Amino acid sequence: MILLSYLSILVFGILDNFRGPYFSQVLSDYSLNETLGAALFGTTSAFASLFSGFGGPFLRRLGPIGLLNVSSLVMGLGYLTMAFSPNYIILLLGAAVFGAGLGLASLAQNVAVAEYSPLERRSQRLSGLHATYGLASMLAPWLAHTTMGFNFNWRWAFAMVGVLPILLAAGGLFTKDERTQTFKTSSGSESKKVLSLFRRLHIWLFGFVTAVYLLAEISFGTRLVRWLEVHHGIPAVEGSLYLTGFFAALFLGRLLSSLWAPSSVKSLRLALTLAAGLGLLFSILSLSQWPWYVVPAGLVMGPFYPLAMSYVRNRFQEDSQIAMAISLGVGSLTVLTMHSGIGVVATQYSLHTAMWIGPAGLIVALLGLFFEARIKR
Repeated sequence: MILLSYLSILVFGILDNFRGPYFSQVLSDYSLNETLGAALFGTTSAFASLFSGFGGPFLRRLGPIGLLNVSSLVMGLGYLTMAFSPNYIILLLGAAVFGAGLGLASLAQNVAVAEYSPLERRSQRLSGLHATYGLASMLAPWLAHTTMGFNFNWRWAFAMVGVLPILLAAGGLFTKDERTQTFKTSSGSESKKVLSLFRRLHIWLFGFVTAVYLLAEISFGTRLVRWLEVHHGIPAVEGSLYLTGFFAALFLGRLLSSLWAPSSVKSLRLALTLAAGLGLLFSILSLSQWPWYVVPAGLVMGPFYPLAMSYVRNRFQEDSQIAMAISLGVGSLTVLTMHSGIGVVATQYSLHTAMWIGPAGLIVALLGLFFEARIKR
């Protein structure tokens, strides 16, 4: 189960981050401006939000293994639809299907690792899960750089990587887990609980903190190559090397946190604050001084997301499955807002101005952590 979750997030990360380097080609192929181009990412995020936030019934009915297999198949179908889309509308349809698969996969991966890991190993395994995402994020721009070197059209490149989750789903059919029925029973009991309004608002607050952190990580991941091309005149092939550096550092940061991860609520909160604060510093330097500062930015930001998932499990305990689903849903919804915001700001002002949405998100995340710490459980 743990291995399948790791393989799933590896493929998930490659597909999620493969689109950024080819963004300029997609804009050119469909003659789109930045706002319409942003809808490609925004549609994916909207459906990821919907299916991660309301994916509980699918999880209870299929179990983690079943949901991982279904989500992999859906991701692959979405990517292939984008690859062979005859027009912009079908391209958005493919993005929506891909987003649905992302949302279901994210929920299944995090719940499976959190629930099936012993308490003393939970933080390390969640960090390891998201370190694997960091590895995939590093591989994606390298793979895009390689395919660009062979002059692959973006459609053929998308089709090539779109086959990966379908192969994973086929392999997952042979994976069995005797605990699936026990999981369905326990998660079904949790789903019948009614949370107080205060408890639900508390969960939404931390979900929002996680979400606004993602503004910085994803704004770099999806727009860095385009920003370097527009603002610094760096070609996409060379720009993908900057992106590889960012994701390599992100991976290293998550890998280090998988080797050592705090387990108490207080120490987890301190680690989150340091990651967001240092990430803010280096992201500002990368946008205002030297683009290569994205590398240390990735290194210090890397531990944030896996530690946030561990924080959810430790902070909300018996409500953790519901809290994780809400946090993932709020995260995807906020990412949707980010994509739309970057597109609008880039069209009205400039892409460089729009990139400052990322550091702004880190400031809001720090404020959110400050207020969340003052809520009594």
